[in-house]
Amino acid sequence: MNRRTVLPIVVALVAGFLVAGQQTAYAAGTLRVTASTAAVQAPNGAGNHKVLVKATCSGSTTCRGYATIAGQRTFYKWPYSIAAGRTGYLTVYWLSGQDDPTGVGGDGMEKSLRVYQTGGPINDYPLTLEKRVTSHDVVGSIQGPTSGVSDVRVSLWRYAGLTSERIRTVDVTGSSYNLGAVALGINNENSAPYKVSVSAVVEGVRREWFWRGDSTGNTGDSAGGGKTLGEGTSVVVRKYADFQADIIHTTISGTLSGAGEREVRAFATPRVRPTAASDLRGMDEPGCANLFAETTSSSSGSYALRFLPSASVSYPRYTIGYSGKGESAAGFISGSGKQYSSCSAVLQYTYADGDDDLIDVTSTTTVNANVGVGERRMQVRKSGSGSLAAQDTYTSLRHYVPGTKILDAPLVTEAHASSAGYVGFTGLRPGKYWVERGRRTGCSAWYPSVYSNNYAYHQGDRASERWKTVAGAKYEYWTSVLNGFPKEGRTPPKGYKGWMYRDACRTVGTGDYELVNVMNDDALDVTMRNTKGATISGRVTRSGGRTNKEMLVSVYSTGGILVMRSAYTSSSGSFVIRGLASGNYRVAVNLDSWRGIGRTFSGPKTKRVTAGKSYSVGTLNFSG
Repeated sequence: MNRRTVLPIVVALVAGFLVAGQQTAYAAGTLRVTASTAAVQAPNGAGNHKVLVKATCSGSTTCRGYATIAGQRTFYKWPYSIAAGRTGYLTVYWLSGQDDPTGVGGDGMEKSLRVYQTGGPINDYPLTLEKRVTSHDVVGSIQGPTSGVSDVRVSLWRYAGLTSERIRTVDVTGSSYNLGAVALGINNENSAPYKVSVSAVVEGVRREWFWRGDSTGNTGDSAGGGKTLGEGTSVVVRKYADFQADIIHTTISGTLSGAGEREVRAFATPRVRPTAASDLRGMDEPGCANLFAETTSSSSGSYALRFLPSASVSYPRYTIGYSGKGESAAGFISGSGKQYSSCSAVLQYTYADGDDDLIDVTSTTTVNANVGVGERRMQVRKSGSGSLAAQDTYTSLRHYVPGTKILDAPLVTEAHASSAGYVGFTGLRPGKYWVERGRRTGCSAWYPSVYSNNYAYHQGDRASERWKTVAGAKYEYWTSVLNGFPKEGRTPPKGYKGWMYRDACRTVGTGDYELVNVMNDDALDVTMRNTKGATISGRVTRSGGRTNKEMLVSVYSTGGILVMRSAYTSSSGSFVIRGLASGNYRVAVNLDSWRGIGRTFSGPKTKRVTAGKSYSVGTLNFSG
């Protein structure tokens, strides 16, 4: 042993111990050693090996004292100080001249840690010394069809909470990759968590997904992949060996006959279905699945969906969506070629394993279907008689999605009924649909206006909003016609100066809706009853003689069943809102603010109504 190096340390320690020993008046915190294993560091210039042992100080006072590794031929004590309520490390040394700790095997070297606490007891803790391992690599193999797949890359991601960062990317030139070293903790503790993603160029587009597999990293087994970082398996490097994350990708190919060229897409359901409404809406196929590959079929209908996550230990499960070019998915097919109306229909609306018709994929798979046959049609008609406004004829078709409000469900198609009250939908696949009549959440059209234009309110950085007005005879009526409003002529009606494009729905009926199950019937007849709704009337005033003409008054509910209705004030400021279903509504004034008026007003803010009855909210006054 080098006495010149050690002796000054010993003297300093003894002196410190004597001083500390005299300070026994204060109440010390309680120290507890929380680790039974510690790694020895490389020797310093004196041949001594530093050892850091994790400990926690409970109580309200800093824990102070000395610690030593028992069983050494020479006995020294090393000071420590850990603040109250904190976790830290006791620094001790395995001295030179003892057994070489850097050569210990996997079982380590069994010792004892003796801890002297100032103002407290002396405690012994079992301690295993083991060789320091600073890092291990993240490695793996890449397996899958190479046709149409190029420039494969693998990335390592660091993440914590909602924050993530791509920290390293390597090119894959053969059948394996190495992302390099990942640091372990001080005492050979597991590394921080990471994720691994793989990407490739397919049909000129780079696609990427996150590896899923054996979380221990021992076997390299692949369980496919996830679209989002949260779906990837955590990569935590351990002291024993490199972390192995083998990646497997595959191809689904086949023919969609009877349709010609189609957009074809491969969707996979997430391993854990989200519960938050925002997360469900954010999925590529809302409420159901995420997109992993897409292509365009040939004129004969053949297609190949490449670079899909595959597995060695469990089956990734897909459904194939298809549509005409530029359209959203018009249908979904299963592994047997069976056709469905939606991703949710493939899952039989249950999202339960084994209770669906998803495609199980372990290697290249062929899926064929005749998508030119088996289409169903639906006819929707009104019930009863009576005069309805144009928006009362508006009919929509939405996919049924379990746990999703009707008005949040994906829209399939929409149309206005004929003058006889009929509307037809064709090309439907088996599944459940919401059919709605006269239930729009909002609509826009050209309305006659007492103003020639709104230029005075949309100048400078708001000049782009001038499109909302047309002065005089240049009535741009086609937008209104497409929304079901009759042509009123190019010249504004008597008493009006121009046309204004406004967000309002002129309705009379409450609207109706029904859940319809389309199965193997060639045709389905649905009858909708759009009954007369409640009315809410009132008057809008403004202080200081400011105008109260053409101010938008709306009532709405966020319940997912009730819809918004609206009206504009007359030249005297009065309004009547019609077509309200029974329920509770919020009142809002001037939501579109096209005339630059604020939205704050005094007067009733809510109103509960019963269909068929009339109500008044009195006077709604603006102070601005």
